[in-house]
Amino acid sequence: MSSLMTRSTALYASTFVLCLSSLVFQISIIRIFSAIFRYHFVFAVVSFSILGLGLGALLARWRNGDAYIVAASIAAAILNVTPMIMIFTTPALSLLPPLAAVSIVLIPAFIFSGWCVGSIFTRWPDRAGKLYAADLIGAGTGCFVGIFLLNLLGPVSTISATATLTSLAGLIFALGCERERRLRAATFLALPLLIACFAFSVSVPLNRLTVGRVAVDPANSKPMIVRMQRDPNNWTVLATRWDAYARTDAVMGLNKDLISIFTDGDTPAPMVRMHSRETDPTALRSHIGHVPLDVWRPRQSDRMLTIGAGGGLDVLFGQFAGVRDITAIDINPALPAMLEQFREFYGDLYNKPGTKLFIQEGRHFLARDTGAYDLIYLSLTQTATATGQGLALAESYIQTREGLQDAVARLTPSGALVLIFDQDAFLARAFVTALSILYSEGQSIAKAAAHLAVVSAPNKNNAPYNHLLIIKRSPLTAEETARLKFVTEARGFALSYLAPDTGSPLLKQLASSSEAYKLPEVNLRPVSDDSPFFFDLSFELPIMVRGLLVISASVTFIVLVWAFASGRNFREATPKLSILAILVALIGVGFMVVQNIIVQRYMLFLGFPTITLSVVLFSMLVGAGLGSLLSHFFINREKWQILLVTCMFSVPAVLMVNYLGPLVTSKFFYLSTGGRIILTGAMIFPLSISLGCFFPTALRLAGHKAHSIDIPILWAINGSASVLGSALSVALSKQFSFTFALNIAASCYLGALLLMLWSCRRT
Repeated sequence: MSSLMTRSTALYASTFVLCLSSLVFQISIIRIFSAIFRYHFVFAVVSFSILGLGLGALLARWRNGDAYIVAASIAAAILNVTPMIMIFTTPALSLLPPLAAVSIVLIPAFIFSGWCVGSIFTRWPDRAGKLYAADLIGAGTGCFVGIFLLNLLGPVSTISATATLTSLAGLIFALGCERERRLRAATFLALPLLIACFAFSVSVPLNRLTVGRVAVDPANSKPMIVRMQRDPNNWTVLATRWDAYARTDAVMGLNKDLISIFTDGDTPAPMVRMHSRETDPTALRSHIGHVPLDVWRPRQSDRMLTIGAGGGLDVLFGQFAGVRDITAIDINPALPAMLEQFREFYGDLYNKPGTKLFIQEGRHFLARDTGAYDLIYLSLTQTATATGQGLALAESYIQTREGLQDAVARLTPSGALVLIFDQDAFLARAFVTALSILYSEGQSIAKAAAHLAVVSAPNKNNAPYNHLLIIKRSPLTAEETARLKFVTEARGFALSYLAPDTGSPLLKQLASSSEAYKLPEVNLRPVSDDSPFFFDLSFELPIMVRGLLVISASVTFIVLVWAFASGRNFREATPKLSILAILVALIGVGFMVVQNIIVQRYMLFLGFPTITLSVVLFSMLVGAGLGSLLSHFFINREKWQILLVTCMFSVPAVLMVNYLGPLVTSKFFYLSTGGRIILTGAMIFPLSISLGCFFPTALRLAGHKAHSIDIPILWAINGSASVLGSALSVALSKQFSFTFALNIAASCYLGALLLMLWSCRRT
């Protein structure tokens, strides 16, 4: 029986669908685990899993026939669904440590996907350019498909959809096989089962996360999950919305007049019941969040801005105090629907006359807005969601030096900026950051400190509103100081800092000199946009990142040693082939560092995490896919010359994106969203095209003269080196900066260039 479609069509189409499905699966898993674990943990889990892609490709060294490719795709499809079933319907994972549990259910799916892709490239190395183009363009398309499905279905049902897509990829491949009716029959049998599973996941509300299925480690798990598992009878999830940005939960505890709006299980934003004891005038005035409005009593012309508006508590304070013009900003796109659902509960504050709600990233709004405000609240603006490819580069840009400068610039001459914190250490770092920006304007430390005040609640009755850092654009006057002392004493709060001599020992020490923040026990160094890790107070890397660095570097080293010890190509005297493994490792590290840092760099410019993820990854992956396709047209030319020319262009391209990119984006904030997307693509595409030529050319070289047996080794090296690159992007960004990390990526491509020059000289 002849095939039902040409072999070439089946190869390219199945590779496209498989890689699209893998990317959507990866994004969906990130969304699920972001609601359970802290983002460093999510980063480690996903990275360990992606390592399975490279390890799975090694299986193609021994088994890569048509039947194995189809069987591996069906197995990958089934294993895509396994995490959903085990996490949401069985207690099995609670018996294991969290990292081991989630890795066990994730890694096998990636191993079988890697086996499929590695087998295809091993069998057809002469088509590496077109196949790799299908791979990358499929993954790039998966960015938009994934976000569409996540917003439509939620992550649990989206994972079921990826299982159906993965099985479909196997069917497409089987349709291109001659006389392989059994392969088609197998995939035709698998498809209905996976479609039924998808229908089940859509009809059953699995998005309502059942806690207790995963062992909770307070150090790595989100507060909502920890709280509900420890005391499940006292907490009720009233509503859940799960989309491409985050999981949003409305949770009620023992206080029936208070709902906490959790974003990915963290940073609870309070929503209070209207006409209850929580909104009684006495209760509102006794809340620490109302102190600034008592000290600086609003006039009718005053304007107020609140960033991180959440459940509307700050808006309620402003309306109660008589502010007529209130602008509320929140980044969560699910918030309007959640507010509509509970409008009777909280009094529909956002639809009151004079109050406006915008769904935007706060720092992005400050950079584009031209208005002036008398009072700005920054409330609990920590980003608790994991963005990008499971990156741990998920900090907020609000509390950086540049972020606070933008906020202060939006104040009227006598205006005040109020930052709200729940922990002492975060307050201390923000205090130091505020001092540093005022000190950099030419003021002495003493004069800079005269702009600041800190109010703290001695108890946790208003948690998470525990501390207020007040930054005045002008120094506090004697009248304002007296009023602040009177209000805090009358309300039972403490003045943790008020110049020149009132405050806690730590804050007074920090205000004593510009270098006082250099304490040995905690890292209070002010952070910048180039390394915005405000909420990471340690000097060292998180243990998850350190472990991932060690494991990925060790795996890469082991596979390199294996390559030189056992691969025929690597033992040959010809230096062109002997350095392929090192080349692949260098470009694997370099590409992932470039991709991860660019995702983070453009977060501020594009203004929304899901848009940034879609645009940047699409531009990077599709651009690289076009570069791979371009390399295919040079198949009859000297391949090392192609690599040499491409590498020579990629080094200055990385450096231009590194140094010129921020300058260009800072000049074009005024563009519309569409204009900023086009500009972003225009800056990233040329770089991506040059980077995309490397790997497929290396694969064709490995397949040259029938030595394709070494292609799986190159895939394994590339996979482990990519994970190493992801870990390095986090480590270098935190310990140094994004700029330094991109310089290291440029050095990787420069190293590849030098290796090729050395090779050409030898031959």
